[in-house]
Amino acid sequence: MQNMQFCENPQFEPLYNFRLLKRGRKVFLGDKSDPRNCKYLKEAIVEHNWPSQWHSRFPGGYILLSVNGEKKRFDLAQQNVYGKPAYIFPATKEVERIFLVKCAEEQKTIVEGQKKIQEAKDLFAEGVKIYAHGDLWGAAEKYKAAAELDPSYAEAQSRLGHTLLKLKQPEEALKFLNHAVSLTSDMRLLSLGYDDIGLATSNLGDQRGAMSSFNLSLMFDGRNAKALVHRGISHRKTGEHDRAYADALGALNCRPAYPPALRLKKELEASGHITPLATAASGGL
Repeated sequence: MQNMQFCENPQFEPLYNFRLLKRGRKVFLGDKSDPRNCKYLKEAIVEHNWPSQWHSRFPGGYILLSVNGEKKRFDLAQQNVYGKPAYIFPATKEVERIFLVKCAEEQKTIVEGQKKIQEAKDLFAEGVKIYAHGDLWGAAEKYKAAAELDPSYAEAQSRLGHTLLKLKQPEEALKFLNHAVSLTSDMRLLSLGYDDIGLATSNLGDQRGAMSSFNLSLMFDGRNAKALVHRGISHRKTGEHDRAYADALGALNCRPAYPPALRLKKELEASGHITPLATAASGGL
């Protein structure tokens, strides 16, 4: 406590005589030694007055504060709350005014954030409509605008990457696709995303890397017929025709009469690379 830096104006100084902190007293908790510079300033109520009861985690003593209904222990020796720097300020009118201003700023930030999220959703919906009408560049612009407004919008990032892939820009597509899968835990989006990553990687000539991504796609959705066909095509490009044929049959098992799977199956049969033994073994899928 000897190292505390105090403000020049006494009304902004954090409390240092904790014997004054009687149970039920209102104070303010901040992360800087001057409430005007605090990133956060929270209203708190003292639950325990000095001397606080002993606690194994706080051998130097602590004061228990109630902040928005949550109990927080203020370490008297380290001057922090659960390891984070913290200061207790008396409830003067000026400190309370600063608190109310910060609350208003925080609420404004929340409202603006929610507004951006809704705008991003609207842009995304416009992109879906434009994509359905065949305007891929227009759709890409909408998806990109949505992703810029809300960088955590995984589906916008994913659809942007998918659209760029359709526009034959695999390198650019990979940037957004890799970002999309890092943002989500949604199994469907992960399967679709890794399938597109595999397709972009395949288009860039790395078939082994592509197959690793297709495997991840199928790990998240084992019945993703598109991923099975795409992996089958990569197998064919590396000369693994039996595995390619197995993937074609697997895709047809998931989606009977799926055109890309039928096409791959027929091409492999016409190539003469599929032996009766391999065909029989694959037919059991």
